[in-house]
Amino acid sequence: MQHDTQKIVVFQESRSSFIELLKDGQIQFRTVQPPAGVPQDAGTVVEIIGALGSAPPAAALAWVIVEWLKGRKSRKVTVQLLDKKVVELTGYGVDEVERILKSARSTSVFDPGEQDKKEE
Repeated sequence: MQHDTQKIVVFQESRSSFIELLKDGQIQFRTVQPPAGVPQDAGTVVEIIGALGSAPPAAALAWVIVEWLKGRKSRKVTVQLLDKKVVELTGYGVDEVERILKSARSTSVFDPGEQDKKEE
């Protein structure tokens, strides 16, 4: 089952660095703020609409995820698959991430190291 749009929950400490890479990867997206009453630290939903380049959106998004993970060892991307299994994308190549994203139910992006950095 493939989705028309991919939704990713990006936690606040990861938002700017991940969105910057989406822009670098020429990926069209929009952010959806949490509804009223939902804590702001619950994360921002980034909805992937498409890719401007010649690569399909899943391939472009896979590149962004792999590059973002390379930026810091503390970064994490987890994907819940349609069968409800959870996969952490650390160590996967672009082709593998693209394949996994095609079966994604939900994706979360976070960097606990960024939170530690803020507290110093």
